[in-house]
Amino acid sequence: MWHIPSTHKNDALDWQAYFHQRNRFVAALLHSPFPHGGRLLRESLNHQIKHLIAMQYSVVELRMLALEDVLAGPEGLHAQLGTKLGEVREFRKEFHDAQVSADPDAFPPVRHSKPPRRSDTSMIPSRPSQLVSAVLGGLRQFRGVRALSREFPESNVPTMDARWYHLATLDSAIVSMPDGTSAAFYKREPEHFRDLLRRTLEIHERLYREWPTLSQGYRDALHEVTSPERWESTFTTSMEGRP
Repeated sequence: MWHIPSTHKNDALDWQAYFHQRNRFVAALLHSPFPHGGRLLRESLNHQIKHLIAMQYSVVELRMLALEDVLAGPEGLHAQLGTKLGEVREFRKEFHDAQVSADPDAFPPVRHSKPPRRSDTSMIPSRPSQLVSAVLGGLRQFRGVRALSREFPESNVPTMDARWYHLATLDSAIVSMPDGTSAAFYKREPEHFRDLLRRTLEIHERLYREWPTLSQGYRDALHEVTSPERWESTFTTSMEGRP
């Protein structure tokens, strides 16, 4: 059976980001032998910060929503099966980085308030350089954005160059999607960044603190959540009202 190649997928940045985050944490709560899930929380926090610096606010919000649902416990897993996908897709539409268009004329032309620095975006920085980029990208969030960047993108960025450390240097950009047929207009929003960073730190701290109790709750509910009877009830409910 043919399916779209993985290089053309965008599942780390679109609506699937919610399910990746939620399912990964549920699996760790159920099966991880390490205290507090090992490195999971630290890696999740690192990814959140990278997406924030890259102006991918919809991704951060979806991943945050996933963690909120994880913290709500296993009781709601089945209840969300029939509605969560639609809710996630609808919620995502309000963010600039999720408003994708296949029409090149849908976006304004690139303009700069001053000539941009020349840089080789194909080079992958060393780990120390990436750390510097993360610090500088974070500090930029306490400065205002360049005036023209609200209306005009500062760069056209192909998906292969849309790395967080490159996007961290921009106030706006037209970023192409992996399949090459569409793009989105990313815009840096310092106030939104700071709010999301605060909430990200809070929810990861809460997950670390509540991990032992939460993990035990998921493990205690595993048999009920996976039982044939529970799935039969869920499928029956989902089919009600359908022709």
